[in-house]
Amino acid sequence: MTERTHYTTGRLNKSLPHHLQELVYPTGNEAAKVKECDLYAKIDRAHISMLLKCGLVTHDWAKDHLEKIADLEREQYASLLSMSTPRGFYMLWENYLEEEDTSFAHLGRSRNDLNATLARLQMRTAIHDVLMEGLDIIELIQSMAHVNTKTTMAGYTHGQPAMPITFGHQLLAWGFAISREMNVVLQALNNNEAACPLGAGAQGGTNLPIDAAYTAQLLGFERAAFNSLDAVADRSFLIHAAAAASGLACVISRVCQDLLFYASPQVNYVYFDDELCGASSMMPHKRNPYLCEIVAGKMNSIIGKWNYAITTLSGTPYSNTARATEVLQEVLDGLEKTRKGLILFSAILNGLHPNFEKMLATAEDYYTCSTALANELVTKAGYAFRQAHRLVGEWVSKAENHRQSFAEIVQSECRERGININFGILSPDNAMLAAEYGGGPGTMSVEFQTKQLNTKRLGIKNEVTAHTTRWKAADELLEETVSRVCN
Repeated sequence: MTERTHYTTGRLNKSLPHHLQELVYPTGNEAAKVKECDLYAKIDRAHISMLLKCGLVTHDWAKDHLEKIADLEREQYASLLSMSTPRGFYMLWENYLEEEDTSFAHLGRSRNDLNATLARLQMRTAIHDVLMEGLDIIELIQSMAHVNTKTTMAGYTHGQPAMPITFGHQLLAWGFAISREMNVVLQALNNNEAACPLGAGAQGGTNLPIDAAYTAQLLGFERAAFNSLDAVADRSFLIHAAAAASGLACVISRVCQDLLFYASPQVNYVYFDDELCGASSMMPHKRNPYLCEIVAGKMNSIIGKWNYAITTLSGTPYSNTARATEVLQEVLDGLEKTRKGLILFSAILNGLHPNFEKMLATAEDYYTCSTALANELVTKAGYAFRQAHRLVGEWVSKAENHRQSFAEIVQSECRERGININFGILSPDNAMLAAEYGGGPGTMSVEFQTKQLNTKRLGIKNEVTAHTTRWKAADELLEETVSRVCN
């Protein structure tokens, strides 16, 4: 087909100058454009099948149009992608597939509802991919936590050794935080899938007797939109997705900060495989866990995109807006960086090796059993907690000032005061195992936590599976419908 270099709509007789087309309607990389074309093809197939079902087009026309789409698919849209886009890609798509005197594909729809539908289909894939990577990470954390339920370490607060926990307990903390944010991402997917905008037209629906519910079914949405203006104006699903992914990104970034801290020579809790570390161009001794920084950097992208999205959309009226296209591309870019960051984060976890000896030594050397000891004084010796707190603090200072063993100081002081307590609580292992309450690292507590995290992961996975099952059923129905028309 010869490309039309001049487009007229009747109202407009000039097209966007060629040197501006790439700025307004960027073609992007070819692989991305092919994916977009695949979605245009899906939307067209669903819409044409609906038009035929409603008696708005003839069988012969529908068959001819569907076969043209199939021809384009077979050549990976090469003929189409080589053309310029003076009035946007959709107008190029329609112009290529139809002659003006046999043009029916646009009956009962507008670029407004079509673009809104395209946006939701693109977001569907992007959000789903983030969820799948996140589910893999939670499962990996569960597995790592299972083998580290009794690896005692000193937890940190304010960069200082604090209380005895386990590395498994630390992993579960990260797992719960990630699963919580994953639930928010899942809700963003639910919002995205709730209603199909196709059929809403420019904003006021149509006087043609279309079946928007059937189109929604063919495209895998839960239902058709209730209100035509809302259908083309709504871009909150972009904001929700960006905000949800931002919450997840924030948690992953914080965990990366923990890992950088734990990998520092001063703490020396974890060690990464060589392939996950970088060397210095100048300092031969350096071993930099730089991937943690790369992941944190990728995670920060979606946070910026969310801010851009909500700022840009808040300045638009509640109707269709060209600004939404810019917001969509930014959010999609942010979600893709989030997905890639999650893949890298998974690699970091897989290449992480705990230094159990150092973890235990830190717990033993830095008075991490002090809180458990204060509690022992309260429950066994009748002290008020603030009295016990002050007394244990004095013993810590004495041990430091006299460079004596804390255990020896405690036992000596207790003998002098006639205090009879369980001195086994001075062992970080024992103190950790005794912390069965309040979600602590005790054995039964961690078993309960592990079950709860697994339940949360499976809940998310089941809901995602319900979406993918509906999408698959829709694809199969659409394929059967098209096959029936063409055969």
